Parts: sequence; C-alpha cells; structure tokens
Amino acid sequence: MKTLIFTFALLGMSHALFAFDITHYRKTLIAIDNQMEAVHEDVVALSQLSDFFSDENAEYQEYLISKFNNTHNFVGADIYEMQHLLTVNQKLVRKLITIAKNHPNSMIEIASNVVLINQAQLFFNQFYHADGRVRRVLKAALKSIVIDDERVHKWRNDVEVIEDLAHDNKFFLSLEKISKSDNRELAKIISDKKIKAKDINFGNHGYVDSFFGAINGTYGYVNSLMTNIVGDTRTRNGRLFNNDQMKLILKHKLKPLDVLMCSSPFTLAGLAIPGRFDHGAIYLGTEAQLKEIGMWNNPSIIPYHADIEAGRVILDNVRSGVKLNDLEHFLNIDEVLVMRRDHELEDIDRMAFQYKIGLEQVGKKYNYTFDILKLNKLLFTELIYLVYNTDEFPNRKRLGHLTMYPNDIVKILFKENSPFKMILYIEGSKNNQLNVVDKVVLQKRI
Repeated sequence: MKTLIFTFALLGMSHALFAFDITHYRKTLIAIDNQMEAVHEDVVALSQLSDFFSDENAEYQEYLISKFNNTHNFVGADIYEMQHLLTVNQKLVRKLITIAKNHPNSMIEIASNVVLINQAQLFFNQFYHADGRVRRVLKAALKSIVIDDERVHKWRNDVEVIEDLAHDNKFFLSLEKISKSDNRELAKIISDKKIKAKDINFGNHGYVDSFFGAINGTYGYVNSLMTNIVGDTRTRNGRLFNNDQMKLILKHKLKPLDVLMCSSPFTLAGLAIPGRFDHGAIYLGTEAQLKEIGMWNNPSIIPYHADIEAGRVILDNVRSGVKLNDLEHFLNIDEVLVMRRDHELEDIDRMAFQYKIGLEQVGKKYNYTFDILKLNKLLFTELIYLVYNTDEFPNRKRLGHLTMYPNDIVKILFKENSPFKMILYIEGSKNNQLNVVDKVVLQKRI
C-alpha cells in the first residue's frame, strides 16, 4: 500500500539542485494523458495509471523544492509543466468521478471512489502540504487555467465531490464490508488503497479552499482597462518605421529563433514597463531558412506555411494577442536589438520543441497582470520565456506575481559565460538615419 501521509524527509535535504529531466517528465505526462483516453471505464487500469502518475510526480515535486532551496529561476518549461500537471490530474479525477456515477451501488463505484480519494490525498500531500512555496505557485497556476478559462464551476464541482466523499462516514464503513469473493481485482484495489476517515487531511481550510483560495484580479482588471483605453496610441511613428535599409539589414542578419528586443517610448501603453526596452519577439525564419535547418515540414510549422510565405515571420505578442507579424509592422519602433543563443540551430529535437511551444501560443490573449504563471494569457516577454528554456532569465516579484521585464532579458548578455550574444543593436534617428550601437553603450543604457 502506498504511503499516503507524505514524509517530510525533504526538509533535511541538502541544497543541491535535484537532477531532473523536465523533457522526460513532459513526455510522461503526455503518455499518461493519452492512456487515460484509451482506458474508458476500466478502474483497474486507472488505478495503475494513478500509481504511475504519483511516482513521477514525487520526483517533480522534489525538483520544484530544490529550485526554491537553491534560488534558481523557474524556466518556461517548469511553468508549462506545472499547468500540464494540474490538467492531467484533473482529467484523472474527472474520469474516476464519471465512472463512479455511471455504476451506482456497485463494486466499480466503490473502487472508483477509493482510487479517487487516494489520488486526491496523495496529490494534495505532494504539492499542497509538502512546501508552502510549492503550494503558492501551484495555486497561482491553477487559478490562471481555471478562472480565466471560465471553467471554475467544473473544477470546483470535482473537488467538492472529493470533499463530500471525504466526509461520508457511510462510504468509509462500507469499505470494511467488502468481500474478496465479489471481484478479486476490485477488492484488491479497495484493500490496498482504502483510507480511514481519520487519515484524510486536506488542510485546515478544506479541500476546495486550499485549491482555489481567494482570487484578487483587481490589478489585472485596472491595468487591462487602462491599456485598452490608451490602446495602441502613439505620439508619433517609430524611427525605424518604413525604413527599407533597416528591413534589408535584418533580412540578411536574422537567423531562425533569434530574439528581437525593441524600444518604443512613444507608445502610451509601454510607459508602465520599466527599463529602456519595452517589448520582445521571436524571429521564426523564412521558408528557405526553415528548409535549411530541417524545420519547414515540421508539424508545428506546416499550418503556418502561408503566413511565412507572405512574410509573417515574427512571433509577436501585441495588445490584440499572440500572432505572426511581418517586419513592416514590427519595425514601428525606435530601436531593435537582436540576440542569439549559441548553438541554437544544432539540436533539431530542441528546435522542434521550441517551435511547438511558440506556435501553440498563437491566438492567446495578452496578459495584463504581468504574471508568467498565466499560460492562457501571455505578457510581453512570456513568448521568449517559454520558447528559450533557460534559467538565465530572472524572475521577479511584482504585486505578488512572478514576472519578467524586457530589460531582464537584455541583461543576460552581460552575465559571465552567457549563452546569448548580441548580434546587432540599431537605433533610428529623427532624420531617418540608422545608428549602430555597440555593446558598451548598450550596457550603460540598461
């Protein structure tokens, strides 16, 4: 029988960063998700899947705690998998609830409920009781995918079913009367996984409150309102706008997956963003470039062939949301900085994942709360944060949220042994001239 009350041996762990393969974990979650689709109403198979899920999560939880203990930044893949973890768990929970409802007054119902309460308790112990820092970041991630997707009632109904079951004395009494002769496999599941009512521990504020907590969206609403009022208001056009020479330079210099950082101090919406740089985007590459690196016929790229052929080669996050932009519209700015990571185009598997993650964001809305945990809405820098899976990017707290400013991305150019290099930095002048700025000047400006 699995130990249901999580041991806190981790509290005495050394502060070495726990070795963890986040890519393998992602693939495991995808495999579990796919297997759930094939399981249908097989409680035995779901019970085994629940065990496998919990075993994998134990290592992920240890990895999260070691990140906190070592003050390492969360990288885009960490945040992405937090939300993936939560959705896979909820699918498992929902499937067990559905099976129990479809088989009332049967061994299948009882076994489903036993696996359900067991899974809920173990998941709660792993991610909500093990460490307060993990609990806070998971709750923020949960709120972002539930509240903003307007599915709170479905998620809340599921956790309320679990809480009701945890307080159902008749259910726990019925477990003691199960006969092995009824159904050996189901009886074994019930025997192995049953929990006594006194051992249920969902926290002082109840299972539902612990999952959802108080939601304060005031800042996001106010910021959204202000940004929408000023909208794309500009006091003038950018100094690189309609500059054919600038477009020609970029067409010759840019390589796939380059980072483009820009400054446009004449936009009112950007005034709330600290630092010289107020925006960032990702260069996808032309058809010829994508063919050269073996990405043109990648499944993530194929749906966007027409866009890329039409010159929409920049993955951009603007007030209207994430979209593919062209150089003409993107260059309505004063300054552009191109950054490139060493050996970026040498690992085809890594590139495939980067394009997959990046293009999955197309169509998502802009995030006015500046919270990098909100993956259903993205802030200005979050595309770069998600695509470039590196802890070089520093996270910071702003109004209780984890966030990252455009200037933070630029500053990694000056870190010792930084994998990112400055390719070019050009500013436009009032008389439409282009000034090439060197790295020394850039460092002084930021």
